Amino acid sequence: MQNNYGSQSRNDEIDLYEIFSEMFSQKRLILLITAICLLVAVIYAYLAKPVYEARAYVLPPKQSDIVALNFGRGKKSEMDPFTIKEVYSVYLRNLQSETLKRELFLSMYLPTLTEAEQKQSREMLYAQFTSKLLIAPSAKDLPDRYSVSFQGRSASQVAEWVDMYVKKAGEAAKQEIIQNAQREAQVRAGDLERQILIRREKGLAIRKDWIVKLKEALRVAEEINLEKPLIISGNLSAEMSGSMEGQLIYMRGTKALKAEIENLESRAMEDPFIEGLRSLESRLEYFKGMKVTPESISVYRMDGAIYSPDFPVKPNKMLILLEGLFVGVVLSLLIAFVRVFIAKGRAKALS
Repeated sequence: MQNNYGSQSRNDEIDLYEIFSEMFSQKRLILLITAICLLVAVIYAYLAKPVYEARAYVLPPKQSDIVALNFGRGKKSEMDPFTIKEVYSVYLRNLQSETLKRELFLSMYLPTLTEAEQKQSREMLYAQFTSKLLIAPSAKDLPDRYSVSFQGRSASQVAEWVDMYVKKAGEAAKQEIIQNAQREAQVRAGDLERQILIRREKGLAIRKDWIVKLKEALRVAEEINLEKPLIISGNLSAEMSGSMEGQLIYMRGTKALKAEIENLESRAMEDPFIEGLRSLESRLEYFKGMKVTPESISVYRMDGAIYSPDFPVKPNKMLILLEGLFVGVVLSLLIAFVRVFIAKGRAKALS
């Protein structure tokens, strides 16, 4: 039994030796196939168009960048000031918005394509555009620092596109924030206008009511022939003077009552006599004057400048050559092994 095992081991060693020997005999074929694959890799690496990548890094704005936005906002205005986090979140939302991507795809990317490329499906071209555009946090330890990168055939063009994309997102974010701030101020102003209108209507109604009371008091005074107010001394005088503003208005006398009625009926403006009206008007003008210009605020800040890349990110010629060499070696060995296997099968069939 041991002799059989030894004999089998020797046969296996002989078979492996024969296989390697026969494969070595095909070294020219192996070298030829490897050389062809390497040549193809060299040609591809030489003819492949270079792909450049430009990158920009953005950070949240500083407190001084949003001072103009918060002018007039606080406890007195009953409007909460904008925070850096709120402003930057609006910018990031616009930076990643589908609307902005579509806009720049149509205005920036599509016109650079050839006529033949533009005839392709718009959705397919848009998918190619978005695959070249990458927006993501730059590092885990810096969650607020985002990078915006784009890949293309022209080094200067991709740098220009990244710069344009970052700025367009900033303009859209500014417009959104300013519109929100002005809309909030308009709501406050509208509420104050309603309060002013209500107070004016109330003041006019109070004046009309007072005229009615004075006319009734005048009739009473005329009936009792009281032309001038009575002169009463002592404590009773103070009590009576207070009553003259209430039920005993007629005791002022017809002369005083007629004069006051004429004055009230000829009054052209009620505003000076309405309590708190001037304060409301002042607040109204304050809210109407709250305007922010886009140039006075910033919703992000650049971390470094955007440079045109000096070297392409694709193709990696050294990697392509190594891959070509690897594929050539593996493919040639596989072909050589298959040829040896087929040759041994034929030999066994003939024997």
